[in-house]
Amino acid sequence: AAENLYLVQGGRVQVLYSDAKRGEIKQTYRPGDFFGFEMVPEEGVYQTTATAVGRCVLLYLDRDHLISLVEQIPELNLALKILHDSFFLRLRTAFSWTDENETLYFVARRHIVFLFGRMFPAALFAVISVPVLAWVSLFTSLKSTGLLLLVAAALISIAWLAWSYVDWSNDYSVITNQRILFQELVLLLYESRQEAPLTAILAVSTDTSQLGRWLGYGKVKIRTYAGMIILPDLAYPEYVAALVEAEWFRARNRRAEEEKDMIEDTLKTRLGYKTAKQAVVESVKPAEPEVEPGFLQRLFLNFLDIRFEKDGVITYRTHWIFLIRNILVPTCLMLGAVFFFVLRLWGYFKVLSVVSTAALVFLLLIVIGLWWLYQYVDWRNDFYVVSDEQVIDVYKKPLGREERRAAPLKNIQTVEFERNGLIGLIFNFGTVFIRVGDTDLTFDYVYNPSEIQQDIFRRIARREQNEREAVAREERKRLSDWLDIYHHVVQDHGNPENPTQG
Repeated sequence: AAENLYLVQGGRVQVLYSDAKRGEIKQTYRPGDFFGFEMVPEEGVYQTTATAVGRCVLLYLDRDHLISLVEQIPELNLALKILHDSFFLRLRTAFSWTDENETLYFVARRHIVFLFGRMFPAALFAVISVPVLAWVSLFTSLKSTGLLLLVAAALISIAWLAWSYVDWSNDYSVITNQRILFQELVLLLYESRQEAPLTAILAVSTDTSQLGRWLGYGKVKIRTYAGMIILPDLAYPEYVAALVEAEWFRARNRRAEEEKDMIEDTLKTRLGYKTAKQAVVESVKPAEPEVEPGFLQRLFLNFLDIRFEKDGVITYRTHWIFLIRNILVPTCLMLGAVFFFVLRLWGYFKVLSVVSTAALVFLLLIVIGLWWLYQYVDWRNDFYVVSDEQVIDVYKKPLGREERRAAPLKNIQTVEFERNGLIGLIFNFGTVFIRVGDTDLTFDYVYNPSEIQQDIFRRIARREQNEREAVAREERKRLSDWLDIYHHVVQDHGNPENPTQG
């Protein structure tokens, strides 16, 4: 039975949820995180298992004290309901884009009124068409036609209602310990995701209409360095905005705490104490010799690869379906030329001798083969690169112009992607938009754009971490210099009798 609500005060707690379809889902909670929202309704049952990761400190609030607290702070009841609903929606929803160390704090769909709004046309169609067609099939001479149309109208109504629900249920507003995002999916037509790191937030506000205030929904607007990200049509937007601000504040505090930990490690090292990192002795394995592949090996290793990685640099190409589109005509012509020669060997087309036919086909194969090769090289020469320092967009025509655009990771403000049309969803390709200042870099028609978005996001996070570590190392060096000077002064001059006087 779910009887307590828990708050992590120190350490970490891993919460595990097992699902028959999705397997095990793990979330790691850190200081300041709550879990155990199953206890909000009466007779709730825990859906997850919590395990301490090392040494940790938990605070808990039982149901009796929670009821007493809600009586004193009525607004708390609604806040707990929002977090409870978000918790169970997280359990039912799989997000493939989450990082291993990413914890989901809030997940919500659009307000329920927008589901009714999308279902209303389908319901209106059913209310009008079904009775009319039922009357036609029962009381007129067109019984067979009316019955057929009645069945068709019923099926259309059911499919329309189901599509409306799925379309509504596929839009999510999400807050994690790393970012805020809005994911939108129009079934079989469109998919996009807008997101920004918590550290890029500048301001948070809400926007509601009069109808929205009556029904309890509105927009949460989050201004970042790149512009605005909107979490649309959410229930109780003021509570969601407060949650965004809280996580934004915690993200800044985490950065400050990390800097303090680095300074503490510096002082411990200088004073001769062991730090947590030094206490862990890592075994160093001998490096295995690497054999560099030759030119032909490199060519055929990534002959048709649309994503490959070497030395930490990821290269993407346009989806292979566009290569097939480009080489389809020359490939058919080459096969046609070969088939024409085979028919000549079988005794057809005797206008030319076999030798003349072979020479003509050979010449055609050379010309068409060059065309085929041009189309392949044209596809291969358009590529996109993500490294630890920058993203690069290269557009190059064989024997023609080359356009190369690059942007440092530190200047990237937002990363979005879109999949348009049924073909894009079936073959999983789309366009990634990278906002850099007032311009956009685009990775056009790339395979699995959501994964590319995650690659860029992980590189940005890694770069920020490296920068913080570099600042910390510089700070440690300065502290070490100060401590060395202090020890030299004390050793050479001793402690002053009256330290307050110069």
